[in-house]
Amino acid sequence: MGRRADDLYQGFVEMMSQMVPAGEELIGVAVANDQGIFSQRTYVIGVTKERLVFQPMSNRWAPSGDAFTVLPGDLDQVSGQRMGEENLGWDLGSVATSLVMSSAGGTIKLKLRDGRKMKLMMIGGDGAIGSALATDDQQTGVVALTAWLSNHRPG
Repeated sequence: MGRRADDLYQGFVEMMSQMVPAGEELIGVAVANDQGIFSQRTYVIGVTKERLVFQPMSNRWAPSGDAFTVLPGDLDQVSGQRMGEENLGWDLGSVATSLVMSSAGGTIKLKLRDGRKMKLMMIGGDGAIGSALATDDQQTGVVALTAWLSNHRPG
């Protein structure tokens, strides 16, 4: 892990810390790509015990657009999938383990009650960007994100 990745993540943590409401603690920050049919959007995701905060980012790692919050009641469906494997449904722990322990990566699919859908491809260890961002901070953020989703699953 290089100094650039450390500096980049420190900036993400500082940015997300400012977005967390008073009295809540930021427990992780993860970077993910939301892959659409014709587009892709990168998010920095801040995780607290109470909420997820999504900040859209530009290609130059600057905030691009308004941040939004996802609360437990906003979730309609969640599933996870390791790269190259079948849908794991609620086995998000396996997705987190796959993302942290290998460069294979994985996807977390969210459907929110307002109709929004996200297919979050967690940035892991492959390619130039993935290798640069496969830091301990990213791993901690992925574990925090998958734990939050598992703890707040709908139904």
